Amino acid sequence: MPWSFRKSITLGPGIRLNLGKKSASISVGGTGYRYNVSTTGRRTTSINIPGTGISYKDSSGGSTRSRSTSRSRSTTGRSSTSSSRTKPTAKAKNTTARTAARPRKTPAAPSRTPLPVSRAQAEILVPKPGFMAPGIEESFRKAVVAAAAGDWADAARHLEDTTANDRRNDADDLLLACALVRLGRETEAIGPLERLIASETDLPDTLMQCYMEKLDFHIDFRLVPGIDTLLPFDNAGAALLLAELYQRTGRIDAAADLVEGLAEAGLADPLARVALAELYASAGRWDDAIRVTEGVTNTSDLSALTLSYRGAALGALGRFDESLVALREALKSRSRSAPVLHSARYHRGRVYEEMGQPGRARQDYQAIYDQDPDFADVKARLGR
Repeated sequence: MPWSFRKSITLGPGIRLNLGKKSASISVGGTGYRYNVSTTGRRTTSINIPGTGISYKDSSGGSTRSRSTSRSRSTTGRSSTSSSRTKPTAKAKNTTARTAARPRKTPAAPSRTPLPVSRAQAEILVPKPGFMAPGIEESFRKAVVAAAAGDWADAARHLEDTTANDRRNDADDLLLACALVRLGRETEAIGPLERLIASETDLPDTLMQCYMEKLDFHIDFRLVPGIDTLLPFDNAGAALLLAELYQRTGRIDAAADLVEGLAEAGLADPLARVALAELYASAGRWDDAIRVTEGVTNTSDLSALTLSYRGAALGALGRFDESLVALREALKSRSRSAPVLHSARYHRGRVYEEMGQPGRARQDYQAIYDQDPDFADVKARLGR
């Protein structure tokens, strides 16, 4: 066995000089992050999250270049060829479902701080990268701090600077899309989400695990006016947000394709089911709305709203008796939120009108009007 030589000398806090038989290198960093430069020209960035088994390593220069991560195929940076990724096609729903359904080891979720927080607190909660970290990490970290403090304009600025230079990361795309939606730039948010879904990358990736671990990031999602929910900051959440944006821009079929992929994989259910029911109902695809709402019982706001859409679909096809059964089930629990109950009463009133029972229809419309005079067109239906 040939002789080898290696010695490591500490030059200061987090700085080591490494001497080998044929080369020397200097490394900088501490627990979780280290950057190494060798006299051979090789540069290595290493990131790991202690206690989780998640790590990332990127080497370049010298005679070879390699990159690896134990978490996903995503890295903290992409080459310029990333700009050639195509927009998702009809296969996007299956791509999203396969990606989100992949089994993976996930560390126990730590206690996370609700948002927003002050800028000073965000600076403390978001780890600082090493002083030789790539610029993309610096930009992402600044964006996370800004978003955590509720400054979405500043977050978008940092992320748009990154994506403009084609150094984008999947985590950048998701955070940028959320920032653009918050700023009312919904059409612009579609592009980053389409890139993310087309990439087939598992989220949260290493970059998100490192810089967002202590913060309770979610995606705001509006089911219907008055009914909002929080989506996880991952692939399923990104797909549902994109579906919502597609719907707002009139791309109902594209939205349905995405959500169907999640539903088929058993992801985001029952949220995917009620989203599909609403999409199909808005497009007049009554048979599809009935199909996806089969077997639902009233156990929550989501299931009650699903039953409301089922009742509307059955009523639209003239199946009045079945429609009333579904709507009575939706109204069975008075503990459901007001918008959900209003939706069920409204659709029942429409069914009663079609059945030639205006008195019963008026009772439902009046009950809605007493609590929310601006709901749908109840004011006009009451002749006010």
